[in-house]
Amino acid sequence: MKASNNHKERQIIEAAKKVFFEQGFQKTKMEDIAKAAACSKVTVYSYFESKENLYMAITYDAFQFLADTYYQSVEANKEKSGLESLLAIAKAYLDFCTKHAPYSDLIFNYRTIIRDSLAGEQMDKISEAMKSSIYYRKIRDIQFLPIKIATEEIKRGQLDGSITNDANPYLIHHLMWSNVVGFVNLNLNPKAEVFIQVKVQEWRAYILRIVKAVCLGKV
Repeated sequence: MKASNNHKERQIIEAAKKVFFEQGFQKTKMEDIAKAAACSKVTVYSYFESKENLYMAITYDAFQFLADTYYQSVEANKEKSGLESLLAIAKAYLDFCTKHAPYSDLIFNYRTIIRDSLAGEQMDKISEAMKSSIYYRKIRDIQFLPIKIATEEIKRGQLDGSITNDANPYLIHHLMWSNVVGFVNLNLNPKAEVFIQVKVQEWRAYILRIVKAVCLGKV
């Protein structure tokens, strides 16, 4: 496969995103992607050996986008306390899952595939085409990067005294993350203003209050 920074490769990936997000992975054919990329199917196959390979490339983009979102949040809040920075990350993650729902779905789907495979179930979910993709290896390198970024801010907060909970920083992170995951998985329509008699913005605000309470050792 040609270099990952090749313009044509990026053009194909962006076209694949558009088609996958509109039609779904199962219904999409390589000729659909070729048409969206304004190139031949042969050209698409010269860069990506399979649809699964392309799926891994887009999933990698999702992980990279999330990590960059965290980095930007940390940079914007570097003069503030660790607690304030962590709360900003939590809000950024909520925004990511709402504004970039297809990316969020890709990340959750990837983790489901890995969890099932590690448990010895549905091993065929990780096809040879996926495992042979350079992007699959790239994903494995950065899949825990967002966790590392957030956890570093928790450690910073514990050092500067803004986070008074002295529990394992990873435990604090996982509690934060599980609240957001529950919100995303339950709220099926990211653009909805109300979900079963609950205002979504009020729900989001309450999640942030819970994160803060955990950081202050009140939960």
